[in-house]
Amino acid sequence: MKKVMLIVLSLIFVLSFAACGETGGTQDKADTSNKTKAVTGEVIKAELPSGWCLVTSTEMTGTSGADFICHSEKYEFGDAYLQVIPDSRNVETIKEILVSTDPYGEYYGQVELANGTWYTAENAATAFIGEETLIVKGYEIDFGSEEVLSILGSLQLAE
Repeated sequence: MKKVMLIVLSLIFVLSFAACGETGGTQDKADTSNKTKAVTGEVIKAELPSGWCLVTSTEMTGTSGADFICHSEKYEFGDAYLQVIPDSRNVETIKEILVSTDPYGEYYGQVELANGTWYTAENAATAFIGEETLIVKGYEIDFGSEEVLSILGSLQLAE
């Protein structure tokens, strides 16, 4: 009887160590938070980190011509977002507006990203992507954050 109890206790002891020692769940969760998803809208294609979604202007406002990259899994009124709009002006003209700090706040400067040179300010950024000048305006967005810069760097024109 003592041997049976010893074996049962030993199994319980070994199984409890095996259950406590697993780190796979924590590691998988960390990996998921760093994953990106490819999205395509009316204007752009982008790689978005988890916690972001793309909504077209047709879906949001009923008219076409822009894409909204929202800082939420599913957009709800009041969520922070980036509005991506093609602009007929050249990049230098928009850069001058950003440098003037009116209406887009403090000018942050030039940054080289994977898709080209971006000029960033507190509430907007611009770059020449493919064959278009894009202006990206933000609502409750930090244009200096690594996450936003990675999104800007992933932007391409939709085909």
